[in-house]
Amino acid sequence: RLRTVTGVQTCALPIYNWVYANRLPTQPWQGVLTVPRELSLVPDGPEWALAQVPVPELEALRDEALALPGGQRVEVGEGVPLDLTLPMTSWTLQLLSAGGEEARLWLDGGSLHLTRAAPVGLDGFAGTFSAPLPDTVGEVRVLLDTCTLEVFAAGGRVAFTQLLLPHAPISALRLRGADGRGWTLRPTQAP
Repeated sequence: RLRTVTGVQTCALPIYNWVYANRLPTQPWQGVLTVPRELSLVPDGPEWALAQVPVPELEALRDEALALPGGQRVEVGEGVPLDLTLPMTSWTLQLLSAGGEEARLWLDGGSLHLTRAAPVGLDGFAGTFSAPLPDTVGEVRVLLDTCTLEVFAAGGRVAFTQLLLPHAPISALRLRGADGRGWTLRPTQAP
C-alpha cells in the first residue's frame, strides 16, 4: 500500500526535452540508463527531502586514482569512465573532447550549472542548466561515462543526469578554482 508523504522535495534536472528527444542519435545506442541509486528521505528543516546517491557497490569499480590539481589539464583517455569528487566551493570543471568540444560544469553562488553544446540538428539540446543547492555541506560527486554526466550534491538532495554528445569522446579535464580527486572506473561486462 502506498501513502502520500507531504512536504517532500527534490531537485532533478530532466535528461530529455521533447523538443529533441525523437531526434537523438541512435548509434551506438540511444538514451541513457543512470547508475543504480539508493533513495532515502532525509530531514530538511521542518520538511523532508528525497536524497539519491550512487550505490556503494559502484566504488568497487574504482581503478586508477586521478588527481585534479586546480588549473591543470589532465588527460584521461578517450571515453574512459570517471568517478570524481569535488569540494563544495566555487569551481569550474571543463570536460574537453578530443575534437575540441567542451562542456562546463560549475558551482557558483549556491547553484550547480552545466553548459553543453548541441550536435548539428538537435535544436533545444544546447544551453545552460542550473540546480540550486539547499546548502553547501559535503562534496559534489560527478560520474562520467562516455556521453552521460551524473552529478550528486548536498548529500544527494540535488541529483541530475545529462547527456553530452560531442563528436569525439571526452578525453581531458581541467578543474579551475579548486583541487579535486577521482578514479577511472573499470568497465563492466553484462551478465
